[in-house]
This record gives sequence, C-alpha cells and structure tokens, in this order.
Amino acid sequence: MENKPLITYSGDLAVFQSVVPSLQKGIGSEAVEWKRAYGRTTKHVHLHPRFIPFNQEEICVSNVDSSSISVPEQAPLTTLLDQAMLHTYWTDCVDVEVYRSTTKDAIQSWLNSVKSCNVREWLIILVETPDNKKTNKLLPRSSVLDKIKNDFAQKQTERCVCLSDPQKLDSKSAESLHSMLHRLRQLLLASYSKTLTKFEENMRAQRERRNEAGWNFCHYFLLQEELAFVLEMLGVYDEALVQYDELDALFTQFVLNSHLTDTPQWLLSFQRYGDRWPALSLATNLACLSEIRETVRNSTVSLLNFRNYLFARQALLLIKQNRLNELAQRSLSFLHNCINELAILDVAFSEEGAVSCWVFVSCLEILSTICGHGQTPTGAVTSPQNNLKSSLESQDKGQSHNNKQHPNQANPQHHPYIFMTASDFSVHTAHLWDYAREKLYELGKLCGLLPKSQPKSDHLHKVISLAAGLVCFDSAAHNSTNGNGTTSVSSSEGSSDNLEEAAAETPIEKLKNALSSKPLFQQYYLELCELAMGTYKHIGRLRSARKVGLSLASYYMEAEEFNKAVGFLVDALKTFTNDRWTVLVIDVLLKLAECYQAVGDNERYIRTCAQIACSKQLESSRRNHFFDEMMTCLTEIEGNDRFVISPTEETFIINTVKIDTLGKIHLESCNVRVTVDLYSNLPRPVLSNCVQAAILPYDNHTGAPSVPTFPTCAPVKGKGQQKHTNKKVQQNQGAEGKGGARTTLATNNENDTAVGRHSPNSSGDGKERLSRKESAALAPALTCEDEDNLAIGDINPSVLRLSLMQQLETKQDKSVHMGRLMCHNIHQALRRKDSQVKADVQVLKTDFSQVAKANDIIINPGANVIVLEAKITSPGTYRLCQVSIGVKNFELLSPRMGCKYHFDVEKVIGKIDVDSLESSLIAGIEQMMSLSLHTGSNSIEKGMMLYIRASVDLQLRVDGSSEMCSEIAVPLEYTGAFATTKARFWVKAALGPQKDNSMIEHKLMVRCPWSIEETKLSILFVPPFMSSYKLNSVGQRKFIQVMLQGLTETQFLIADHSLSVQHKNAENIPLVPLNPRSQQIKLRTGQNVSYMWEIGVTEVEDDHPLRLEFSMKFQCENKSAELYKYYVCLQRFKTLYEVKSRVEPHKGSEFCRVGNMCSMFVDITKFGSDVHLSLMYEVRADQHLWAICGRSTGVVLMEGNATQQIVLDVMPMSPGFLPLPAVHLSRYIPADQKSGSSSVPKLEPFSVGQVFNRSKASQIHVLPPQQSSGSTSGLSGGSNSSLPVVTDSPF
Repeated sequence: MENKPLITYSGDLAVFQSVVPSLQKGIGSEAVEWKRAYGRTTKHVHLHPRFIPFNQEEICVSNVDSSSISVPEQAPLTTLLDQAMLHTYWTDCVDVEVYRSTTKDAIQSWLNSVKSCNVREWLIILVETPDNKKTNKLLPRSSVLDKIKNDFAQKQTERCVCLSDPQKLDSKSAESLHSMLHRLRQLLLASYSKTLTKFEENMRAQRERRNEAGWNFCHYFLLQEELAFVLEMLGVYDEALVQYDELDALFTQFVLNSHLTDTPQWLLSFQRYGDRWPALSLATNLACLSEIRETVRNSTVSLLNFRNYLFARQALLLIKQNRLNELAQRSLSFLHNCINELAILDVAFSEEGAVSCWVFVSCLEILSTICGHGQTPTGAVTSPQNNLKSSLESQDKGQSHNNKQHPNQANPQHHPYIFMTASDFSVHTAHLWDYAREKLYELGKLCGLLPKSQPKSDHLHKVISLAAGLVCFDSAAHNSTNGNGTTSVSSSEGSSDNLEEAAAETPIEKLKNALSSKPLFQQYYLELCELAMGTYKHIGRLRSARKVGLSLASYYMEAEEFNKAVGFLVDALKTFTNDRWTVLVIDVLLKLAECYQAVGDNERYIRTCAQIACSKQLESSRRNHFFDEMMTCLTEIEGNDRFVISPTEETFIINTVKIDTLGKIHLESCNVRVTVDLYSNLPRPVLSNCVQAAILPYDNHTGAPSVPTFPTCAPVKGKGQQKHTNKKVQQNQGAEGKGGARTTLATNNENDTAVGRHSPNSSGDGKERLSRKESAALAPALTCEDEDNLAIGDINPSVLRLSLMQQLETKQDKSVHMGRLMCHNIHQALRRKDSQVKADVQVLKTDFSQVAKANDIIINPGANVIVLEAKITSPGTYRLCQVSIGVKNFELLSPRMGCKYHFDVEKVIGKIDVDSLESSLIAGIEQMMSLSLHTGSNSIEKGMMLYIRASVDLQLRVDGSSEMCSEIAVPLEYTGAFATTKARFWVKAALGPQKDNSMIEHKLMVRCPWSIEETKLSILFVPPFMSSYKLNSVGQRKFIQVMLQGLTETQFLIADHSLSVQHKNAENIPLVPLNPRSQQIKLRTGQNVSYMWEIGVTEVEDDHPLRLEFSMKFQCENKSAELYKYYVCLQRFKTLYEVKSRVEPHKGSEFCRVGNMCSMFVDITKFGSDVHLSLMYEVRADQHLWAICGRSTGVVLMEGNATQQIVLDVMPMSPGFLPLPAVHLSRYIPADQKSGSSSVPKLEPFSVGQVFNRSKASQIHVLPPQQSSGSTSGLSGGSNSSLPVVTDSPF
C-alpha cells in the first residue's frame, strides 16, 4: 500500500461518512505552502491523507517517541509512517441544550484521549445540515460553534471550524468547504513540522554517538531512512535524496577509516555472502524493499546487497524528480566506489570474476532504467539495427550547434531492448557501455569464450559457479535461486533469440546467455562494442570510440575475420593521422597490411605498403621489405587493365608547380612546359611510366559569375590510356525568366565513394574487388572557388578564403558617408573548429583528356625536378588542375590545384508531378498511385532511391511485402537526361468521422535523387461515404438513426455495425438495435444506408452529454475489411412536452369546408420537470392552406397542470387532405423588473427531442365549398361523411 499521512476521526460517524467524498477529492487538489524550521526552503506540497478511526490504545502504542531508541540493542525502531499526525472530531449538533447534555462531555473525553498521545494536533468540525437548521426559528444568543470555542479553544479558535451543508453546491457551502480544507492542510503540515523537528534532533543525537562502543550503523540507517520515507511521502524528493546521500557519505567514511583504524564490529557483517554476488535491480518492489530492510535491521546484509539497495533508493528518487541525467552521472562513480570498498574490506568471493559479473549486470540495469524512462516505446517492434541510429539522429538535431558531425563514423548496432532518447544521458552512458564491454571481455577470457580459446570442463564449471552466485538482490535475502536469479545455464551452441525474446531479457539472463556459448558471447560483445562506439561518436568523443574500435578490430583479427577488422582500423588510422600520432599510425598500418594480405586485397595492400615504406620512423630494413612487397604485387597485376588509384599523400610531395610559357596560349601548336618540383619519400628509386598533369579550359569573360561543370572520366583502359565520356548539359532559357537559372554543380564529398574507403559495417569476402566505377573515381563538379579553398587548405588548414563585398553609404547630397567590407561566409570563417581534427579531403581523378606529360621517368628518393610538355590545339584559355604519377599499374593523384575561374551553365532542374489517375483515390483503403519524374539535365542511375515522406494519417509502402509506414524509399530504374520515369507505390489515407462530402487533402514530401530539398505534392482522397445522425421521438421513446451516404462509384460492403455508449454507466443504458447485426449492405454513390437503435431514456440523465460510438466494417473488392467509427453526442433530449392538435367544424356544421370557420384544439401535456413553467406557443400555417383567425401566439402557464388546452379559430383555404397547422413551443422567460437582470422577456428554444408533436403528420379532409343544393350530395362524400376525416402519423 502506498504511504499516506494518517488522520484520525471520531464523533458522529454518519456525519463523517457524508463528508468523506468531498474531503478525499478536495484535500489534495491544491498545493499548500509548508514553512520549514531552521530557515529551510519553503515547499509547496500536495497532501493525500488516509482517514482512520481514532483508537486510543493502538495510536498511543504506535506513537512511541523515537527518542527512546538510543542504542542498537533495544527493540525495533518505531516508524514515522504509522503515526497519526492529526485527530479530528465530527459533530452536527446545533442545539445548545443537546450540546450541554451530551456533546460537550464526548468532546472533552476525546480531547483527554488525544492529549495522552505524542501527536496532539486536533481539530473539531461542526457540520451544519438543512435538517438541523429548521429545529428552532428563533435566533439563539450564542451558537454551538461559539460554545465549543469558548469551552475548548479559547486561545486557539482556529481549531474549531464550521462546515455549512456540504451536500449543496452553492457558493456559501463551497467557501465553507474550502476554508475547512485549508485549515486541515495547515494543521497537518504544522503537526509534521513539530514531529519531524523532534525526530531530527533524536537522529542527530544518535549520529553523534557513532564513535561509541555498541553503536550500529544498520540501526541508524533505518532511523534516518524513516525521515527519508516521510519526505518522499510528502513529495519533497530532493530532501529525501539528501538523507540517502548523507547515509552514503557516512558509510563510505566508515569504510575508508576502517582501512586506517580498527574496524567496528558492525562493519564486519558486511563481509558476508562471499559465495554470492547479488545483482543490482532498480525495480520499485515494495516487498523487495521490506525484505532488504529486514536484513539491515538484523545486521545480516552483505556489502553488495546494501550498496545495491542504497543506490536503488537514490535512483528511484532521482527518477521521480526527472533527474535522469544526474542518475547517469552517479552510476559510474557508484560502481568504482563499490569495487574500492570491496577491496578495502577484503571481501573475498568464491569465484574469480564475480565482481565482473556484478559490474556487467549493474551497467545494463542502469542503462535499461535510464533509457526506459527517457522514452517508453509503443507500437510494433522496430529493427535493432536502426533503433539507436534513428534515436541518435534525433539527438543530433537538438545538439547540432554543439556537436561536430563526423561523416566517417559507423552506424552502431542497437541493443535489443534499450531505446535511447535523451541526448544529455549519452555523456555518461557512453562510459557505462564501455565498462560493460570490458567486463564482458574479462568474463569471456575467464570462461574460454574468446575466438582462439577452446572450452574445457574447467570453463564450464566456472560458468555454472558464476551463474549460481548471480542472483537478484531481492531474492538474495532468502537464498533463493528462482526468477531472475535462476542458476540454470543454457548449453545450446549457436542458439539465438528473436527480437521479442531479446526485448524481454533481463540483464542477468543476458549475461547467462552470453556465457553459455561462444556465438552468443560474440553477439552480445559485438552489440556492446557498437553501442559504446555509437554513443561516444554521438557525444563527440571520437578518440574514445576509436579505442573501442581498436579493441573490436583485435577481436576480429583473433577470430580471423580480417575483412571486418579493416573498417575499424581505417577509422582509427584517420583519427591518429589527424592528431599526428605517428607511432599509433604506424601500428595501425602494420595491422592493416596484415589484414589486407590475409584477405588477398592486393589494391589496398599496395597502398598500405607504400605508406609504410614512406614512414621514416621505421627502420630501413622494414621499409625496404614493404617496398619490395609493393613492387612484387604491382608486377603480379601488371598484365591487368585495372589501375590502383591512390592519393600522393606522403609518398610524393609536390612542392611547386611552374608554367614556363607566360601569357595566352596560341591556338595552333603551342608548346607548354610545366615544371614540377617533386619530393619522394620512398626508400629506393622507382621508375614511373607516366607523369602527367591535367589541363582544363575556362572562360575569362566579364559579367555575372557562372558555375562550371567538369566532364567526368570513364574507367582506365590499358597502360596510360583512358576513355573519356563528356556529358552534355542543355540549357533551358525559359526556366527562371530571362537569363535562366544559375545552378552550382557541386557535390558533397561525403556522398562520393573514394577508393580505399571501407565501412566498419561492410561484409562479404575480403577478396572482392572494387568495381571499375569506384577505381575510376569520377570527379565531382566543383567550382573554381572550391578548388581554390581546397588548395589553400591543403597548404594551411587554418586559412579560409573570405567572400568580401564592398558596401558604401551616401548622404543626402549623394556624397560618400561610410564604406565597409561585408563578408558573406562569416558563419564558415568564424565557426568553432577542433584544433586537432583536420578535414578529410578526398582526392578524385579529374578529366585527363588533355594533359602535359613525360614518360619513363626515374624518381629518386628525395628532391626531383620533372618537366612535362603538352601541345594545345584547341582555342581558349586553360588551367592546370591535377598531377598524376604512374608506377606500373599504380597511379597516384595529387590534390586539386587552386583556381579561380567561372563558367556559364544552364541546368534544367528536374521536376516531379502526380500522375493523373483513372479513378480518384479513396480514403480508408490501400491503393496504388504513381509519380512522374522528369530528370531534366540529371540522370538517374539504377538503384537510386526516391524518398517519400507522408503527412499525418497517410501511410505508404513500396510493394506488397513491406509494411505501411510514413516514409518509404522507392527504387528507380536507370533514366537518362531529359527523360521521364514513373515511381509506383501504395498509399492509404486514414478515414475519420466523415460528416460531409469534402475531399481529404494530404501532402507528400518527396526528395529526388538529384536534390537534397524536399518537394511538397498535394493529393486528394475521396471519402467512400459520409455519415450523419438523426434523433427520432415517439412520445417519450427515443430512436437514434445513423445514416451513411455513398460518395464513390466503387462499391463497398458494409457489415458488423454496432452502437456503444461511451459513458461511465454504459451497461445501465440499453440500446435496442432495429437492424440485425449480421446484415450486410452494398453501398456506392447515390445510395444510402440507415441504422436505427432505441435508447432506454429512463436510465439516462440528459443533463450531461451522452456520447455514442457507431462503428462498422467496410470492405472493397479484393481488399481487407477496415473499421469506421462515427461519434454522436446527445444532451437534453428527453421529451418534456407533448403537443396534440385537432381541427373540428363549429357546431351546426357536419364537416369542414373551404371558407367555413373551424375550431383548432391544441393540447399541451407536460411529462418532465422544467424550471421554466411559462411556455409560448406559436401556430404556423401555409397561407394558401389555412387562415389563422385571432391570435396565433400566446403564453401558457404549466404550473400544477399536466395538460393545457388552447382553442383557435382557423379557416381552410384549399380542399383536400390538408396538414394541420404547425404548433411551435418555446420557453418564455418573463422580464424581472425587481432584480433588473432583464428588462424584456426572452424566448428560449427547446433542444431537439424535448417537444414531441403527435399531430405533426396528421391530415384533415376538407371539402370544397358548398355550391348548390343539387350538388351537395355529390361533394359531401356520402351520408357517412358527417365528421371530418383525420389521418394520424404512425409516430
């Protein structure tokens, strides 16, 4: 049961029971200010007390003063939670004589009993009800309340309150109840203040005796924890946490002092249970807490059990305050502190690795609690590979201004049952993931689960022993091995649970499964590594992530899975290279060379050997060895037409490039000499079969700046021969008005695939080669300014070219007043940069169709000068772009050289449209739709994706095998420039309650392959039907009619209709269907369907809204059935009045004729109770049918009479069966001249269904006017037509 403050009640039990609902509902509705002693911060708390009967014996026994507990040898401590903090007395006596004779003595006896208790706060409540107010009409000199105050509370009048008629809802009663509740809260908090002050004084006195002999920390722990429980009960979680922090600090100080002084006797008990290592559990189990507190009271708790309990309580209070970040921050220090205390107290465990088991399970339990409270996942189970990635991406959106993005980081695997959301947690949870990984590796090493270890019988015994001692700390108190602490160990090799089973695993089960077999150990270890790396990368601690990656790479290398280790080694190599940690770079290069050689990847092995051979920190013998390996591999692939492309990096350093020919180049046979100053870091000379520099043209004309496009190059064919394919770019002059649009053809380097890049998540045979497209490394279209920045940044990374613009301000006389320089890329120039991280600039091969080259050049170690020659035959101006050095089939490319040139390019931007459909899209069912993509100047490669994101209540899927979701990626086929392709997919729009035939509009946000921006498209859905309702009345009976009207040509099958009441007493409100439940109806446009139910109005209170839910299933041909819901809200629909009309001829007339005066009788019958008794009636009729003679409106008073009759004179104006004149009723609210609230009368209409017109469909037979005596018999209708014929409606 939840702890609540206790308040006793005594006196008249019936009076108290009548007020209890109002008390329980109102006392906790408002916060009350709690003023603390000793200058503490004022708190606002909500009180939710529990009322118990006053029993003097039980209360006095439970209210034992805590000061009596002075030494640990005494009886168990008395808890504060069982003490009643306020005593109340309830009476409804209003007669002074009755008070003097009986009530006064009863109150005096009760007060004497209260004063014998330690908590003496009391309150007397006098309840005034309407019954006891009418006993005496004379006003007494003094009331009973005055007598009570005079007799018992002369100096404390606030302890006597009066509660006026709590059953009424007027303002006086509400104010009285509010005053009484406020007094109750104030006295309850005042009682707590006094009691807690005494309790804290006793607690401090006990703490001061901590150095005395016989003092026991366990007994003091229970004493101070009582204070924490009370503070937690009152909602003061921060102060409750302070109590546990003080206990934590006190215990830690005792442990540290025991290492230097004599160990207290009570501290020796914490060295027990060396044969078990209870796991941490943060579940809020009250039974578990009581069991652990019992072991503390008996001084039989172990150190791990005590630490687990104390941290669990601290974690619970932090969670209640939503301080999950602090919980994550405390976790790692808690684990280290506990391990340190185990070492100080020399706690020995029966098995090696017990502490590692405890640490591993504790880390997972803490992480599960933190991430579980950060976001509770709902819905279907998501993919474990994408959960953490998507959550980290959502965190990056909130921290994009603080965290620097790392494009090369890997996508970590997600933990099967952890959903991380809060970005602040990652700063602390990253260390927990890493710590859990380290401990799991230690356990795997002990149990023989590493790749090169062979399991033996000793390892199996070790696993069983570790699992036997690992139990939940709540079951450890009873030495139980059931539940989470079961000692059963799975011995299945290679078994793996599915995602649902993994989501239900506890940390203990996860550890036992991990230690049961090598495959499971590897699975869990890899998951922890990926989680640790992903979290480190998310918080920007890339070096820590690389450290974990190196450990994972070593594990893969030990398992001989070299292709998986390569990715992590490459990432570490990039980080170490940027940080210029030369020794670490060489160590990683040696491991990479070993991996590439093991998998037979000659291309990467050649590049790695070249890097190692150029490392001057290695001795010459090893450099020469790898140089020979490089040349040997090049000789082996010399006959192939495949070239190994690599950046020059440290192999060849280009110091200067000089063009000997100055001025413009002539159009015919102009020789160009390019001198390249080159430095080689190779240990021995090498023969280069071709050294060439790419020359590209540019236009040097004035005008608006344009953007160039560079032709791409095809894969290399043969030795030094290349085939080039230039893509033509067509210009659309009318796309953006005059002059067209200018588009920069620049691509993001992060999206380009560079030769030599390897992802840690890549899989497959290590002998697979890169495709020819990857080896060719198609050049991205970069502007000249971008290449300038790349070239300058390659020389000095801190230099960034600024985009400056002159701006002048003039005075009124047009003279210059001020001039300034404006920088447009200031956000790039002044952004924060990591001083150690260098941008990863990829070197891609440009167009080498026109080059300056030299063949068969020997490049010696050190400085070299190479002269290249070229002949230009085409007119124009050119620029030098890139240098290529070929050694057999090994081609090394220099970075792009700086340039500042522009080109005019007109690019037709692709567009996307919604296809015109043969039939309209229908909401509520799944349908196929297609989009038309017009590529323009772009092209679509096979395998590219069209990303589509839908608006709310719109679901998408690609094909029949996938699930519906809000975002999809549609694969596209190859489509050339200026062509059109179609993307088809399935859509389904949610169908809500449709009240009209308006179409439903949804949006599609589409991202095309050639653009990073989304295009918004509108699509319209036609609802299959619309719904409405109508309330029908037959006297006092009510019928609800729900109507469906088809809106589409598509035929739907309607079935399983139902109507339910959304009300707290729904089972008491009968709904009688008039249509069979098994009825199935086909509905399409122009067709209507109606369903009707009768409502049992006798059980309904129509003052409050009555909500009804109509549901049915509709199904289209070859489609699954869908559910449709429609909601109806009824209020004030019971029949209050019934109107019945009849028309009769005047006396002396046998029947009604045209032009003859007739009498109209209107009977108004009252059924229900109505506050307003005055009704205004109004008789309305078509002037072509009836003529109303006299007053057609009037006021009727319904007081005391159930039926009122009104007689009017009417004259029929047309022969035939005429409908009776309509009678309309309204509430008549007369003017109130005295109060002045309304100076004119008002009319208030009735709600639908409150007035039932029984003669609404009745008709009367009116004969034509009498012509002559000869024709009278023919018009009278026979001798039997002496009375008018009235036809009644079936309702």
